[in-house]
Amino acid sequence: MAKLKFLLNFALLLHFVMSPSGLPAETGNPIKREACLAARIDAYRDTNHKIWKASGALFLIFGIVAANIIVTDPPSARLMGKSPEYAEYYLECYKEARSDIQNRDALSGCVNTLTLIVELVDIYYFYRAVPYIKENWR
Repeated sequence: MAKLKFLLNFALLLHFVMSPSGLPAETGNPIKREACLAARIDAYRDTNHKIWKASGALFLIFGIVAANIIVTDPPSARLMGKSPEYAEYYLECYKEARSDIQNRDALSGCVNTLTLIVELVDIYYFYRAVPYIKENWR
């Protein structure tokens, strides 16, 4: 029962960590709303999801830390001809969205690897116990 409770709590925690957050620009400012929406879409397109999942899977916690530290700026060509206010909001939302996406991908890879390790350990100990079970089964 304790294992089940732990697994349910862990699944709930993963749900909250992995679920995408809402738009931070839900204010009355239409420039901020438009800039943040464009920034989130561009950040999702610019992120190499396979690399961040692989970094989380291979380097575990170090991959997650790297995902939080390494956040690149968008290409400056996207901001040409835009107002300074739009550019400021765009950059702020882009960096936040890119960090969130990279962090989520790295965490996903880390969880996949940890799940695989737990399953391999479980299989190892199960097959180690099989001779004992066969020997004492009556």
